[in-house]
Amino acid sequence: MWWPAQRTDRAGPLKELIALARSTVLRARRTRGEQGPAQVEDVEYAARQVRNTYRGGITQEQYQELWRIYSGGPFVNSEIARSLLHNLSLLKYDGGDAWWGIHPIVRPLLEERADEFRKMA
Repeated sequence: MWWPAQRTDRAGPLKELIALARSTVLRARRTRGEQGPAQVEDVEYAARQVRNTYRGGITQEQYQELWRIYSGGPFVNSEIARSLLHNLSLLKYDGGDAWWGIHPIVRPLLEERADEFRKMA
């Protein structure tokens, strides 16, 4: 079974994208057979499944660090940040200057809890 916390190699995001595409196609086939391409609802379903895996694996402390970065705070090399890089909730981008961003599939989890985090600030 796929589990994001096990993704430690640099190819992790690519493998995750392939797994997401595979899940989308499998759902489309289960619901419509061979009757055409995957639909938006198939992609959304697959994304929810991946997001729910992240939801169950991110600790409160990690959520707080993700929110800090999401809110514009700088990347700070810490044990928490490294754990987020390890589980792919936080991604490092190399495009000349390195920068870090919240995994797009994790962003909705932060947005769901935005009021909670704003009150804590």
